[in-house]
Amino acid sequence: MRTGSRRHPPHPRTRHRHRARGGQRHSRRTHPAPGCRNVPRSVRLQFRPVTDASRRTAADDDALVERLHALAWSTTGAAAADGCPPDRPFPPITKTEIEQVERQLGYELPLLLRRIYTEIGDGGFGPENGLASLTPRRVPHWHQSDWPLATSPPTRYPGWGPPASWLFLTGGGCSMQWLVSLTAIDNPVLLWDADGWEPHWGENPHDGLRYATPSLRHWLWTWADGGWVWDEALKIM
Repeated sequence: MRTGSRRHPPHPRTRHRHRARGGQRHSRRTHPAPGCRNVPRSVRLQFRPVTDASRRTAADDDALVERLHALAWSTTGAAAADGCPPDRPFPPITKTEIEQVERQLGYELPLLLRRIYTEIGDGGFGPENGLASLTPRRVPHWHQSDWPLATSPPTRYPGWGPPASWLFLTGGGCSMQWLVSLTAIDNPVLLWDADGWEPHWGENPHDGLRYATPSLRHWLWTWADGGWVWDEALKIM
């Protein structure tokens, strides 16, 4: 299966397909990348034992938001890893700011995602590298001052970004990205290889898809319950 793991890809005309073996490039030792607020799994397990995220429903959203808030803002062992800014999540944003982002995107955000950004914080916590922010954020003491912005996902070349209905959540290492579908039922979270498709060969962004979780809720519960969001993905990659 192709993955675009090159840090400095050649010109599109000279690019070649690459294949990974069982996700070897995405190990526990290499995730998350620097610049994340990553709460250790042992700390997350203190809140509740691992459960089956697939059984969670909208009725559990209050509990999920409460758990995520506790993990994001706790001062008892849930601090970011050394040298991984921001030290705390970014402050929550207002509903008015959410509406401005939705007008920019042309799509409404899932209710659960709206609650996370307005009740917990504007990114800087959560799975992998930490959720991207919805408004521009800076980390002055970090080597890369601009925190990832959900509305401007990183791309290799102009015009090679994901569809407008896929919102960037966080990086997955190398050219891998986690995005949430704003239009599909239950808002599945997509593992997308930004460098894994060739428009010059008649391919489109969907050819870069590597895995899809059942829902945003499932993805967040997996992390909040002490699981690893890559576990299921690596079983099929």
